[in-house]
Amino acid sequence: MSPRSIERAYIFAISSIIFGLPLGISYYVIQSDWRFGIEFAALYLIISMIISFTILLSGKSIDNMTYPATSQAKKSNRTYLEYLSLILATLAIFCFSVMRYILVESYPYPSLIANTLGGLYITFLSIAAAIGIPLAVTRGISIVKKAMEDRFLIRIAIVTAIAYFLTYEILVNEIVITGFNVPPYSYVPSPSGTYPWVYVFTGGPSPSNPLESLVYIPYVLIQLNPIFNFFFVPFEILFAITLSTLMGAGTAAVLYSIRRSASIGAACRRGAVLSGLGGFIGYTATCPSCLAPTLISAILGGFSIAQQAYTNIYGVIIPPVVSLAALSFNLVFLNRIVGREQVSKASTDSLQGSRATI
Repeated sequence: MSPRSIERAYIFAISSIIFGLPLGISYYVIQSDWRFGIEFAALYLIISMIISFTILLSGKSIDNMTYPATSQAKKSNRTYLEYLSLILATLAIFCFSVMRYILVESYPYPSLIANTLGGLYITFLSIAAAIGIPLAVTRGISIVKKAMEDRFLIRIAIVTAIAYFLTYEILVNEIVITGFNVPPYSYVPSPSGTYPWVYVFTGGPSPSNPLESLVYIPYVLIQLNPIFNFFFVPFEILFAITLSTLMGAGTAAVLYSIRRSASIGAACRRGAVLSGLGGFIGYTATCPSCLAPTLISAILGGFSIAQQAYTNIYGVIIPPVVSLAALSFNLVFLNRIVGREQVSKASTDSLQGSRATI
């Protein structure tokens, strides 16, 4: 097997299992019948495995295969992005603090000013996280930083992160598409009767409960039309951005390890399993806007024990912790593997050079 065929098989497997399978299961016709969901998932996995192995075995084994030189793009000064993220995060904290103060003063009555500040808070927070989290992961883990020097791997990381973000938001019903992940004709029309319609909800848990207030408030609803609706909750946006960043970085790191590590099989196999496991478990996490994750409901819909496990506090905490841990450990593991191989190669080259000199 050639490294290039391993790359292609890995990319196909990620696209098929991490994105295609969950999106297929989230289709209302499939998720509404748990038996059909199991049959669909089993058939889909079998076909995906056959295609993956076909791609894997189709390439010719080539010794000492070389890749195009890593693109050494000009190291632009990214300090301004860090400052921008810090400024936006500061503005988000300010807006949230003032919003909380107004809500405490006006409780139990709503406040239009608090709604406006809540919209600004979630906007500033989202942009700050979208900039700051990828920068922190790239600069904090050396293998990701090295992988991002390759333009192809940068594109792979960006596409993977965006695809994961959208898939996650659809699966936990932060993005509602009538007839796809919710029953047909079950939409709630815009109160004004016009589209698009946007509203920021700051009513909900009592301000005296800081934890629930932090998670649930503000709650932003955007209705583009009767078919497409978007729900945004601060906790879910931060979680989705973090998972998406780790998933994109992990995919790029696995591909980088295939190219650079002498232990191609071990690095690829373990890294792929960890990144895939972390990404898949992330889809099962519950959220403030849904009682049970779509994936679990579709595959294990006929088992009440599985549903009950995801309707309590453990269903909220455990999946995110396991998912983040698996994706983070994947990067740390690959970083150590590739670093160890590079040190070993450097020592061998140095020893050979010394012998040649003698």
